[in-house]
Amino acid sequence: MRLKLALTSLLILGLLTAAPLGAAGVAPKESPEAQAWRQAELYLAEGQGEKAYPIFLALLAKFPGHNALIRGRARAAALSGRRDEAFGLYNQLLAKFPGDPQLTAEARAVAGGGAAPAGAAETQVGGRFRLGFTYDSNANQGPASREMQLGSWQVNIPDAKKISTAAAYFGANFDILKPLDQSPWALVADAGLMWRGSANSDLSSSHSREWQFLRLAGGLRRVGERDLLDLRLKAEIFDYELTNNVVAVGPELFWLHALTPAWQVATSLGLEQRVYQRSSNRNGLYGQAMETVRFFFGDQGRHNVALGAGFIWGAPSEKNYQYTGWTAPLRLSLGLTDRLNLSPNLSYTQEFYRGPATALETKDRQDDRYRAGLDASYRLTESLTLEGSYAYTHNNSESPLYTYDQHLVSLGLAWGF
Repeated sequence: MRLKLALTSLLILGLLTAAPLGAAGVAPKESPEAQAWRQAELYLAEGQGEKAYPIFLALLAKFPGHNALIRGRARAAALSGRRDEAFGLYNQLLAKFPGDPQLTAEARAVAGGGAAPAGAAETQVGGRFRLGFTYDSNANQGPASREMQLGSWQVNIPDAKKISTAAAYFGANFDILKPLDQSPWALVADAGLMWRGSANSDLSSSHSREWQFLRLAGGLRRVGERDLLDLRLKAEIFDYELTNNVVAVGPELFWLHALTPAWQVATSLGLEQRVYQRSSNRNGLYGQAMETVRFFFGDQGRHNVALGAGFIWGAPSEKNYQYTGWTAPLRLSLGLTDRLNLSPNLSYTQEFYRGPATALETKDRQDDRYRAGLDASYRLTESLTLEGSYAYTHNNSESPLYTYDQHLVSLGLAWGF
């Protein structure tokens, strides 16, 4: 009953306000489909999800992938007791319109989080905790042997050879969104932390047996009919054994534009000032710019494929460490069921440095990095998900010191709220 009342109040609010999914108003001369849609929305406003549900199914058979109809089906499914189906549909919509306040509130109501009857200005808080284990074939990203030839010199570098290890990890992420009254803008903030501890004591010699990561960010978000704009200022710290850290501070921009219900274009920009605790010659300005095209396909846009192209650069104080480069990621997301998602991915990255990697070498360093992986998730309950992943990385460098292969396998649980 609590879920039904919460959803009914949200549905009424949604009918009275403009939705960011592009649902158009009904014309004076209605087609049979428009009349059916109007009737289905009236059923939703009355809390009669069982009557609205078959109407939305029939409409989606004629107009597959229509975001507003998918939303109507999700509402009808929730009100008629089909909570797993509703949750899956809301996840599909949130993948297309991340952070939309109304969608987020409705999805939370389905998940049992409740909702305010007129929550346009309600502060929304969400988060996720992760706990699991990994196997890393090359935790220090080292070459296959400590014996290598740098330039014309045959050298032996202690602790350079790759080290494999099992490890445990713990992570947490939190997101806050506060819509501003009578405005399309909202205040946003996020925080995250990650810890990984390795079992192999050989990593202690390089002070990398365990590491920590912390992030804090805040800014503004604007959600329109087809656009989402997010501007934040971030502060991050990455630390090895609390003895060797890197601090990064800078702005982030993310812009998402829905060209059609099936096609999206996303632009992301990031700029950060890094300070290295033990390598001050690496201090400087770093950044990246990425453009991504995403296409949704399948039953109600259950699947999607995303192809990106980006420019990366680093301008530390030491010239030999300065670089420019580019990257091209490709990711396929397959919603095989309402609970199971598989996501194979590939990427290729090139980095061109302005000097050699070491004083013994004469060629400027160039890295070509290939990566292939598979991520999988299975939703056990509305809030608990089983996650697994595999990733293979091959980094081919002009310098043998930076040429390595890495296999990384992980398995864990994630709890969201």
